Amino acid sequence: MTTAQMLVKIKQAMRISHAALDTTLSDDIDAGALELKRSGVSVYENNELKNDALVENAIRYYVFAVEDYNGKAQQYQQSFERLRNAMAQSKDYILAEEDDDAG
Repeated sequence: MTTAQMLVKIKQAMRISHAALDTTLSDDIDAGALELKRSGVSVYENNELKNDALVENAIRYYVFAVEDYNGKAQQYQQSFERLRNAMAQSKDYILAEEDDDAG
């Protein structure tokens, strides 16, 4: 999944129909993916975001927290951190050395 595809999903979830925040939200998506990667979570496949529900949810929580969506930044940040930590401990999401160059 590309950042642009994830952007469409984030905008739909946030009920945003304009393009004024596209750059900011795209940067937030990239930052969320890099935060997952920094924590040892494999989020990239073939230089794109994995098409995976947990990866998508984690990035969504990250963006919602950064943007203080519905005034619930702390709740979304905690959700992101819990999911990130669980993924970092799961063999299905542990970053392999060959994945380290992606993203």
